[in-house]
Amino acid sequence: MTDNQNSPVSPCSQNCKLSDKQICLECGRSIDEISAWATMPDTQKMKVIERCGNVGKSTIVST
Repeated sequence: MTDNQNSPVSPCSQNCKLSDKQICLECGRSIDEISAWATMPDTQKMKVIERCGNVGKSTIVST
């Protein structure tokens, strides 16, 4: 999913719960992916979204 500027939308549910391995139990991203999201290239964002299985579930626009 993308916003109006064709930039991938964050899979964040704004309800982070990190596992012992520092993976968010809500969106499936690692803590490193979460912290790097704002500066991550769009192609990498799409790979993260696809890996996490959140395509079509994202609602928060990236900045």
